[in-house]
Parts: sequence; structure tokens; C-alpha cells
Amino acid sequence: MLPPTQRLPQARVLIEMDRYFVLHASRQTGKTTALHTLASELTAGGDIAALTFSCERAKAAGDDYAAAEIANPIYQEVLLRVLGDRTERFVRADPHSFVLPDGRFDLPRLLREFVVFWREHGEVLIRQEGYHDAVCQIILMAFLHPLVNGGGQLDREYAAGSKRLDVLVRWSYTGPEGERLIQREAMELKVWRASENDPMPDGLAQLDRYLDRLTLSTGVLVIFDRRPEAPPWKERGGFEQATTPSGREVTVLRV
Repeated sequence: MLPPTQRLPQARVLIEMDRYFVLHASRQTGKTTALHTLASELTAGGDIAALTFSCERAKAAGDDYAAAEIANPIYQEVLLRVLGDRTERFVRADPHSFVLPDGRFDLPRLLREFVVFWREHGEVLIRQEGYHDAVCQIILMAFLHPLVNGGGQLDREYAAGSKRLDVLVRWSYTGPEGERLIQREAMELKVWRASENDPMPDGLAQLDRYLDRLTLSTGVLVIFDRRPEAPPWKERGGFEQATTPSGREVTVLRV
């Protein structure tokens, strides 16, 4: 019998072309072994990180992507990157433009840039994506990823029951005395859907609890308006200041 990877002579070619392939054969013919061996060889080469996982116990999550339970955070990150790949290709902003003179991350500027991006590309990207319930969150995550990951990290928490997404930006910079400091910026993402009330009150309460847990004094609530009567695209992107139930002053962005 041929070694596992020699049984898939075209696999590497397809992978290098960013294509996918389906391996179909009878049971107990070595499909899983071949794929595991291929993944190990690809990872050992140093240019590709190949992940393997089984969908045998998976079940459909419908249109609510945020309700999908992903056991391994590595898989969660990979899935988000794949889902947001189309959006990331539209991002042209320079990551260095969001670094302040003292080394901190300029979140207000990034949000203003996102408003410009949303007005220009949001309508097209929403139509192209098939993940209706979480498309807005996926687009914002894809916009943030290349701009933050150069010097920081994005942490995400899904709360499927309340259909929200918590985001924490952690940015490393050097203090005035040469010490290493971490800047943390928290965001709560909500979607205003047809026939629903304004999610701002719930969003402020949820953001309050998130900030409590992080011991932060302020944060950002982003509300995506998906109603038919939402303002025209070129008019979206209004900023306002609001007070949470516990008295925190936070920024609200409506897009």
C-alpha cells in the first residue's frame, strides 16, 4: 500500500492554490489516517498550521452563528478568520496609524475609520455573507483583526442567549519608565433587528456587567441597525455618550 500522503498526490497543489477538496472513499480505507498524516507534514514544513477536527458529533446551529458551540478556542479563531476573510480583503487602513505617540492604541480613531469603512462596504458585505445573524459582528471582527494583531490581541466572548458579542482589545506598550504596560479596551456588540425594541438599554446593562468583570471604568457599545427603516447607509455612524446603570460613562456607536 502507498504511504498516506502519496495517495493524495494533488492535495498539496490544491492547498497551495487556496482551494478545498473532498476525500471520498469507502469506510476503513485510510481516509482519516491520510488526512492526519498530511496535516502533520504540512505543519512540520513551517509555512502552514494544519488543524484537524471531527464533525461527527456536530449539529446545525441554523442562522445563529453565535449559538454554535466551539469546544477548542483555536478552532473558534480559525473559523472567525475564514468567515471574515472576504471583509479583511477590503481593509486598507495602516495599522501604524492607530498607535498614539506614547505607544497606546487609538481606539476612537479606529472606530471613526470603521464608520467610513461601514458606509462604503457594509451593504455589499452583508449581502455577500451567508451568516445572517452574526454577519455584522463578523465584519467588525474582520476589520479589527489586521489592525490590532500587529501589537495587541483580540479576545471574544459569545453569549448566545442574549445574542451579544463581548470584545476585549489588549494592547501592549512601553511606559514612560520603560515598563511593559497593557491597555485594555472593552466593546459590546448588539444588533437591532426588525420588530425589536432599541437594544441600547439591554446593551448598556450587559456592557456594565462586562466592565465590572474586567474592572474597567469605561467601554464602547456598538449597535448595528438591521431594521428596514434604518437610516440610509451614508448617514450611519453616529456617536453619543451614555451612562450605564452603575453610572459609568461609555461611548455608543450606531451603524
